[in-house]
Amino acid sequence: MVINGPIMFDIEVIKDLGPHHAEMMIPHRRVRGRVSEMAREWKGHQSEIAETESVIFMTVLSGGAPFAEMFLDELAKLPGSEEYQKDNVRVGSYGLEMSSNNMPEITCIPKNIEAIKGARIVLLEDIKDTGRSLKLLVEYFRALGASSVEIIALLAKSEMQEVEPEADSTMIGFEIPSDFVVGEGIDWAEKYRIKRGIWKIVEHNDGVTRDNRRWYVKLWEKVNVWVDRHLT
Repeated sequence: MVINGPIMFDIEVIKDLGPHHAEMMIPHRRVRGRVSEMAREWKGHQSEIAETESVIFMTVLSGGAPFAEMFLDELAKLPGSEEYQKDNVRVGSYGLEMSSNNMPEITCIPKNIEAIKGARIVLLEDIKDTGRSLKLLVEYFRALGASSVEIIALLAKSEMQEVEPEADSTMIGFEIPSDFVVGEGIDWAEKYRIKRGIWKIVEHNDGVTRDNRRWYVKLWEKVNVWVDRHLT
């Protein structure tokens, strides 16, 4: 969710979002490396797929799109991946807020509904938090006749989980705390989506008025931003 231009560590005020700053949690190169591992791990478990069984990777829009692109790009490097299909589905639950309204709804259905019956559906999602959106999607695709529904998510906030989606399998890239995060497709009111890496949002309230982190933490962040921009 990254910004081209000078690297700044002052208070970053985004219109309509209020005073806050972003702190790097996971550099982009670590994200990319982990996604590559996930693609190889998933592919390594697929030796028993029936030749007649179709696999459809279902990107959960909008946040899941950059992760899905990375994952499928890594998967395409592996032999035997040419036959997989892909489609999209959209679920809304956050709006402009920093927390889910606990009432997710499917706002855009897949284009090729007919292909779902009898197919293996693999949901590619940015983050698994309350579990409500993914539970809705698992039930939705099962109702459409999918032979199985799997979840692959870049991030998971286990502390926030309220329900467990009853998927056939679940793969997680990184377990993170319950902090509000942005980057790699995850947004805050549609901002920060294209920021490289995963960043924690710190709002300037409850006594927080600026970025008070130690100089070496900011230096670590600055080095990682440079590496992500120029070497990955």
